[in-house]
Amino acid sequence: MPSGRYFYYQLQPSSSDLAFLDSLTISLESVLGDADLLVSTSRILPKIDEINGINETGIMISRQNGRWDTITLQRQENYTLNRPIYIGVYS
Repeated sequence: MPSGRYFYYQLQPSSSDLAFLDSLTISLESVLGDADLLVSTSRILPKIDEINGINETGIMISRQNGRWDTITLQRQENYTLNRPIYIGVYS
């Protein structure tokens, strides 16, 4: 991936067996450099400069210094994984 660009992906749990999960872990391996992982259930195109960690926009960021970035979503009383999940990678 070229440096300084976003790449986006989307999971549609409602159209698969993912709707019945209790948790979902999304991991990113940076083979060269240090890419950052972003996950949102509300913003289709999450960006790092719009937020800082987890906030009211519901965007989670993993900016580990190293090869792996990981974000885990947990099913809770008022939150299920039966919704679109938007994944961003910033290289």
